[in-house]
Parts: sequence; C-alpha cells; structure tokens
Amino acid sequence: MFLPIDSTIIDRIFASREDDDRSEVVVSTNECVVQTVQDSLEATEFEKSTVSACTVAA
Repeated sequence: MFLPIDSTIIDRIFASREDDDRSEVVVSTNECVVQTVQDSLEATEFEKSTVSACTVAA
C-alpha cells in the first residue's frame, strides 16, 4: 500500500532534498505503483523528484 506523501516521513525526506544543492531526486518503485507515486508527487510542491520503475522478477 502506498502511503500519502503529505503525511509520512517521505515528505520530510523530499523536503530536505529540495533545499539542498541536488539537481534531482529519483524515486524508484515497483512498476505496479509508478502511476500512484507519480500522481502523488505531482500533487506536491516538490520539483526535483522524478519516478523510475523497477521490474520485479517473479
């Protein structure tokens, strides 16, 4: 289950990365939840974060 970004430690981690000199923050997650993560990130003020998918072998 994906936890809401606005109420978890993930939010605090992303916020701290927005304030430093990194140019990008990549979020890697399972393919099945990429769209959920992307939609959640787009609903925030975080500009550096992008999502990449990991393929899980069966």
